[in-house]
Amino acid sequence: MADTLTELQNNPEAAGMPHADWLGLLVDREVTARDNRRLTRRLSRAKLRQAAAIENVDYRTARGLDRSLFQNLATSQWIRDANHLVIVGPTGTGKSWLACALGNKACRDGFSVLYKRASRLFADLAQARGEGRLARRHCRADDFMVPPSSNAWCVVPGCEAE
Repeated sequence: MADTLTELQNNPEAAGMPHADWLGLLVDREVTARDNRRLTRRLSRAKLRQAAAIENVDYRTARGLDRSLFQNLATSQWIRDANHLVIVGPTGTGKSWLACALGNKACRDGFSVLYKRASRLFADLAQARGEGRLARRHCRADDFMVPPSSNAWCVVPGCEAE
């Protein structure tokens, strides 16, 4: 907020603005900066393997992707409803990319996401069970977006926005 205040003080166009407008700009920029930091933190913690976004989905590709179904999934309502998602298909059809795109959208919608390969997820769960932390770990990962492929998992905790 201090940076924005300094910027406004040094801007000759802002000198003629009423104080209420100044305050509005300061608050608006602070809210935007905080939202951007939260999103950056969620995306970083998600560890998405690919920089995919639902806006870049190519429906012309012959992978049998139902446009209306995918656009419905992109609303993240399935996460709010605590539903599970399984993405299946032949090798090389973009299952992992679609999972990353949905994970990216979930982050933008305020959900925490964690992308893991199935082998790593199972190893982590086995280790947690051996250490007696499985119940606690299970509480942190309520919902799973399951196999984009046999080698990858995308975990989406069904939590409220950060």
